Amino acid sequence: DVAARLSNDERTLLFTSTRPGGQGIWDVWRATRTSREALFGQAENMGPDLNSADADFHATFAADDRTLLFL
Repeated sequence: DVAARLSNDERTLLFTSTRPGGQGIWDVWRATRTSREALFGQAENMGPDLNSADADFHATFAADDRTLLFL
């Protein structure tokens, strides 16, 4: 797991991983929590709408926390 990024409200974590269950070589995964003080829940693959069969790296949040950018 590499390239972790927190949303501005720190309730969503994005990271890149080669975990089983992905779409390709490296995929973007997401874990969420209910507050800054809570633990993150189980990570989930962002799916084929975001990930490709190739390497998808370094997703980060735009200022609106709704748009993802790839660096």
